[in-house]
Amino acid sequence: MKMAFRACGSLAIALLLISGCTESQSHYRNPNVPTRHNDVAAYNPQEYNTAYNQFLTRAKAGDPVAEYNLGRLYSDGRGVPEDDELAFKWFQKAAEAGDERAQVELGMAYLYGKGTRKDKHRACAWFKEASSQGSADGRHFYEANCRDVV
Repeated sequence: MKMAFRACGSLAIALLLISGCTESQSHYRNPNVPTRHNDVAAYNPQEYNTAYNQFLTRAKAGDPVAEYNLGRLYSDGRGVPEDDELAFKWFQKAAEAGDERAQVELGMAYLYGKGTRKDKHRACAWFKEASSQGSADGRHFYEANCRDVV
């Protein structure tokens, strides 16, 4: 009896984990576009072209997770030429849609002038926004860089 319970419990946990991995964190839903589960499979050195195409399709449809992921590809030069201005563009779209990781990246871009001009006030505003959503990175960068900003 205990063994059957363990097997059922393990199966239930596995199903919950699998369903959580394929669900988008945003309110974006489109069954004709790849899921976040595909993002993980595609985002490796052998599949950057696949990742790029999946992210671009979803980003054009307004998915902030895909917008953030495109920003990462351009920022890191993975599968595409490194391009700080394009990275900034995609991070900005995702940040404005509420993606806290993109908000931190946008804050960093403004802080260091990467893909845009330096603007400490805007950097701090984005760090504060990310922090207000629970981002530990946003809080850390806000506390480290924004004490003197009103």
